[in-house]
Amino acid sequence: MSTGQLLSRLRKEKRITQEELAEISGISLRKIQQIEKDQTEPKHYILNQLVKALDCSSKKLVADSSKKYKREVELLKVMNLSALSLILFPYGNIIFQSIILFKNRNKIRFYSVGKKIFSFQVIWTLTTSIILLITSFWQIEINQMINLSPFPVILVVYCLAIVINCVVIISQQKKLKAGNIKVYNSIPDIF
Repeated sequence: MSTGQLLSRLRKEKRITQEELAEISGISLRKIQQIEKDQTEPKHYILNQLVKALDCSSKKLVADSSKKYKREVELLKVMNLSALSLILFPYGNIIFQSIILFKNRNKIRFYSVGKKIFSFQVIWTLTTSIILLITSFWQIEINQMINLSPFPVILVVYCLAIVINCVVIISQQKKLKAGNIKVYNSIPDIF
């Protein structure tokens, strides 16, 4: 059960309307409605105000929220690792991540972090595609500079790009494994 569902249930058990809870807690009616509809996660201060207003223990509202957070982190780990599919399937990193992101778009915290992970893979794929295109045009000149017979320079560049992506994915996976959802911080959110 989500924090919003727990809040709604506790409020109804106390026979308090949303308007009355807003007045008692000092939190806006709109914010309470958003929390109950799971459109937002309450901040620590708001959670404390709600606990005081409902005269209950914080564990009744926070315990389930902690489980939800862990499930979302697990889902983020799966999404991050799904990018490794590009090793077997070109563009698999984007295809699988877009499916996971779309299916879980209603999970606010997951969606905001998931967009960063997906944005990185889109940027990486576009950049790699452009580099491979340029490399294919310059392959003959590169082979002449190295004095080698036809050598698949494009294959070396692609393998190097995959290795770099794998290193980034694994480093971000370590953060997620530690429970830190602040991943791909320097990547702009393009969606």
